[in-house]
Amino acid sequence: MRHESGPSTAGGQNSENWSTVLDAILEGLQVIGPDFRYLHLNETAARHGRSTKEALLGRTMMECYPGIESTEMFAALGRCMSERTSVVLENAFTFPDGRIGYFELRLQPVPEGVCVLSIDVTARKVAELARADAEERLRHAQRMEAIGQLAAGIAHDFNNLLTVILSHGELALDSDDEQRRDDIQIMLRAARSSAELTKQLLSYGRRVLQRRQVLDVREVVRELEVLLRRSLDSRIELTFDIAADVPRVEADRSQLEQILMNLVINARDAIADRGRITVAVSRAFLDEDHVRAHPGAQVGLHTVLIVSDTGGGMDAATQARIFEPFFTTKGRGKGTGLGLATVYGIVKQSGGNIWLYSEPGVGTTFKIYLPATDRIPSVATAAVPVQRERRHRSGTILVAEDAPA
Repeated sequence: MRHESGPSTAGGQNSENWSTVLDAILEGLQVIGPDFRYLHLNETAARHGRSTKEALLGRTMMECYPGIESTEMFAALGRCMSERTSVVLENAFTFPDGRIGYFELRLQPVPEGVCVLSIDVTARKVAELARADAEERLRHAQRMEAIGQLAAGIAHDFNNLLTVILSHGELALDSDDEQRRDDIQIMLRAARSSAELTKQLLSYGRRVLQRRQVLDVREVVRELEVLLRRSLDSRIELTFDIAADVPRVEADRSQLEQILMNLVINARDAIADRGRITVAVSRAFLDEDHVRAHPGAQVGLHTVLIVSDTGGGMDAATQARIFEPFFTTKGRGKGTGLGLATVYGIVKQSGGNIWLYSEPGVGTTFKIYLPATDRIPSVATAAVPVQRERRHRSGTILVAEDAPA
């Protein structure tokens, strides 16, 4: 697009003055020729492309931005060029360094080719995407909460029925009939296995009584190290990264051990060949920005337990369901689908949060945030051996229940 020198009829300004004005506006302006060559652009348009006018003028878009010809924006530009119709669109433009910018574009046919007006809306778009992500996380947390309540309610009722089966079965073992005793033993083993499943469901629904105490998570990890190593074979390397300055937390020690074992075993199963599992303990202060992006989190100092692996990773669909009870990616007969559901319930009942980061082919990381406590741990007392004496006594047992059995 050529600008003639000399006086202009608009207030006596020449084309150079108008070029200065166009360079000063916040909207990008560029004119693209039929061969997709830059004929004119202002400083704002050059900045939108993270380049300069000198580097773009006279060159084609394909030369300046390799791969642009495969984008939606380039297709729209081609339609505008051939059909001579205006186009309005929002464009996500990937720069050569991999970063993404978002622009509102208006494509208008002009005699020289197409005039493109652009507005940089990256900041607004990033905020919208962050808000949408936070809302989706909140909806997911609400779904998990609803599933937990349902699972715990069913488990509670089922557990009552199992209590009847187990108690009557234990009483029936006093029979002198050997065959009958064997049958009852089989029944009791099945009932006890079912009871373990309901216990896991109750953990997921946060209805299991916790025995909380002030703990140093680092000590729990160190004491489990030998057991964790024995759970892995030689193809998997287990490493530890324990920070020196970590706050204490209030949690049930046995449940914390259960969390760590479950996560390490799952990590082991996710590694098909050779790989590495890392267990880390660190500290983190969660600020308001983090809490807004992670529904359920709370501001303050936390101890972070991290288990990461170099396994197969998970896609987005799997990640969305990974904490649901009975959902498993393992083969038939190789998992109940309650391991991670139990971990989720324990963490929530402990006042903490668990976040998952995973990519297919890269690996998976679970991060558990447990709120720090300033309480002082109670002094452990030495265990005193107690001699138990079995005595048969008569008495009355009061049972408060709403089921006659």
